[in-house]
Amino acid sequence: MNRLRWLALGIVLLGCGAYLISCVTAAPPPKDAPAPVKGVGGSDGVSLTVKITDLKSKDGELVISLFTKSDGFPMDTAKAFKSVKVSPEKPTHTFEGLPEGNYVVVVFHDVNKNGKMDTSTFGAPKEPIGMSNHPKISPPANMPNFDKGKVAVPKTKSIEINLIELGK
Repeated sequence: MNRLRWLALGIVLLGCGAYLISCVTAAPPPKDAPAPVKGVGGSDGVSLTVKITDLKSKDGELVISLFTKSDGFPMDTAKAFKSVKVSPEKPTHTFEGLPEGNYVVVVFHDVNKNGKMDTSTFGAPKEPIGMSNHPKISPPANMPNFDKGKVAVPKTKSIEINLIELGK
């Protein structure tokens, strides 16, 4: 039975990119992450405001992650450039001091606050998820795509992420 579960998990990793998160605490930037740059007027870096919409519940917490590369995308918050938790009561967060560049924003709603993305037996997310540029996500045909989710900062200063439910 354990082999079947590991096989299912492996298929999901290859098929839809969603898998269990070992830790959703804010992770420090990776060693090879770009250093913050001076913005216009001497301020440190630029900002990106993320607003989450289509919340079905005010329970739990929202986990918002910024990815600068595909490694760890979409759910390994430990490999994200930045990751934060916010309350569904205030589903908005502003990332300050970002270097100019391309980012993919991924959000999941940890409804039961267990610190991980709950998945079905086959690894499909049971909790609402969303990402920048609202690409259609419906495994296995439409998997999360890093390149389709990129937003340019500072060109984009504010985005909305619509949460969807895949595998109830």
